[in-house]
Amino acid sequence: WEALAGGAVATLATLATLAALAAGENEQALGAVRRARALRPDWEQAVLLESQLLQSGSRAAGMKLLEEFLQQYPEAREVRLSYARALAGEQRLAEARNEFQRLLKAYPESNDMLLAVGLLSMQMEDFIQADASFRRLLALRYRDSDLLHLYLGQAAEGRKEFAAALQWYEKIQRGEQFLAARIRAAQ
Repeated sequence: WEALAGGAVATLATLATLAALAAGENEQALGAVRRARALRPDWEQAVLLESQLLQSGSRAAGMKLLEEFLQQYPEAREVRLSYARALAGEQRLAEARNEFQRLLKAYPESNDMLLAVGLLSMQMEDFIQADASFRRLLALRYRDSDLLHLYLGQAAEGRKEFAAALQWYEKIQRGEQFLAARIRAAQ
């Protein structure tokens, strides 16, 4: 009964947070969400909201809150995803990729996590990891195979394997990626 009552109070505190936000009262909103977290310290939505409020004043403070929460609750999927995205937004690519890889271990069939690992690997010029991620997505029948063919071609180019890059580009016969593939093949 206490847990149910605590959950209801936490939900009310979160509603108060949202009302304060809508009224432009950030300090009140921050106080309300902190009360909700005090009642349910493991509540991911509350910590995400608090982080968002903190980031409006200090991006570093919001990220620090997420990091500390993950140290205490390492299985918090939504918080880890938000933290990984924030790291990528800060161009902390290696750290972001590590977080996405950690999520991928927990959710091995997640196309979104695999794509994020591949794209971050491309940005880091780790073309071998990028290639592996994109090939795995192809095997999982990712919805946009032409996009993966384009990325695989770019990864091959990055490794200076130009014949392989051409083969990937030639797999794209029409659609949104056709022109980009033809331009890269011509280059």
